[in-house]
This record gives sequence, C-alpha cells and structure tokens, in this order.
Amino acid sequence: MRNILFIFIVSIVSFTFSFYSQYFYQLPIQEQKRIKLINSVSKSVVSVIGFAPTYRYIYKYIDLGDGFVLKIPQWLIKEWYKPVTAWTAFFVTSNGILLTNNHVVEDKNLIYKIITSDGKIYRVKVIARSKKYDLALLYAKWVHSKPLKLWNSDWVMLWQTVYAIWNALWEYPNTVSKGIISWLHRNIVADTPYWKVEIIDDAIQTDAAINPWNSWWPLIDSLGNVIGINTAINAAWQNIWFAIPINVFKDWLKELLWK
Repeated sequence: MRNILFIFIVSIVSFTFSFYSQYFYQLPIQEQKRIKLINSVSKSVVSVIGFAPTYRYIYKYIDLGDGFVLKIPQWLIKEWYKPVTAWTAFFVTSNGILLTNNHVVEDKNLIYKIITSDGKIYRVKVIARSKKYDLALLYAKWVHSKPLKLWNSDWVMLWQTVYAIWNALWEYPNTVSKGIISWLHRNIVADTPYWKVEIIDDAIQTDAAINPWNSWWPLIDSLGNVIGINTAINAAWQNIWFAIPINVFKDWLKELLWK
C-alpha cells in the first residue's frame, strides 16, 4: 500500500513539474527572460529589520501594616526585542556586505538583522555610513550570496525598462514592480517626519511603483544590473518615484578608500 502511495505521489509531482516546464516555454521569450531575471536578482535582496529592546520592572513590596503594601520598582531588566522597523538592502559583495540607506540604520539603539529570500535571519553590523549621500554598508558574518552587478548609471537611457524589488509595507518582502525611466538628472528635495530634509542631485525618475515608508530597494535594468537606488517618492502624485544613481555609491566608495 505504501509503495502504491509513493508511486502515486511521485507521478503527481513529475506531472506537475513537466506541465510547469511546458507552460514556461509556451510564454513569450521576453516574459521567460523577465521571470529568469527576477528569480536571479531577488535572491540578492533582503529585508532589514530593526529590533528595539523591551524592559520590565522588578518590584519590591513593603508591608506597611493594616493591609497596606507599598510597591517600589527596584530593577529595570531587559526582557526581549521586538521589531520596530523594516526596510530593504541588497548584497554588493559575495562575502556578506550589503548596501542600504543611512536612515535605515540610523538609530544606534536598535539591533539590526536581515532576512534573506530563503527566510534565514542574520544579525548585521554597520561598517560605514554617510549622511551626505544617505548611504550605509552592512556586514553579515558568515553569509555568502551572489552580489548584484553595479552598472554605470551615466549610461542609463530615457524610456528603458526598469524593475524595483523591495520590502513592501514591512510585511511583503521581495515585492517587484516594473516601469520605465521617465527622466534623468532631476534635482529634488526629500523630506519626511522621521529624518532631515535631503537634497538629491541627478536623481533618476521612474514610474516603477514603490510604496511610501519603504527604503533602499535596487532599481534594476532588463539585464539585471543595478542602475540606481530608490529613495524617494512624490506622495502628492502617482507614478513619480526617484532613485539615486548607482555612480553616487561608487563615488562614496572612492572617498572611503582614500580616507
């Protein structure tokens, strides 16, 4: 009986896989390429979660007599950590170095961890940050992943297809949207209630949909290269999003090397 059940399950799985393969190759060539592209790129994108400590008081009780008890806090102990922020980062080296926003990891009271595309959790350390460029480098020890290829953003062209991959609304990691390059060399002022006003020069404008309050998702071209880092939206209008050219990150790396 068990042998029959095993043969039945194997047959179903084999049929499903065969049907999937046939279906995939019936899709238009461009759609096949896009599916392969996103499958490959999304493995290098992670969620960055900030954990805040929670505390509990230990009390001392003093009997005052006549049924009165005085409750006095004696110690404040750290109990556990709860997630309070969720953003996005992506690997730029194969040995665990990631790129994200400085404002993503700006709170030094939080502990930061990443969640990879396969659901594994690793603690990360901030190894470099720049308030000027709003950039930060993270390091996850013992993590090995395929890095995304950083392109020359000076070669980006108007109207070319782009993809954004990010942690949407703090709970939907590796969300993907598709759009085009709407304009280049925009100078914008970014402002939120949570960090200072920032002036972003030479921003890439795109209509690849992005949600508010989500940061540091890579902007990918149709070859899988990172051409920009999505960082701001115009909340008053739809389909207006902005990315920092990836060459800004390269310039910052040069500054770090010469320090």
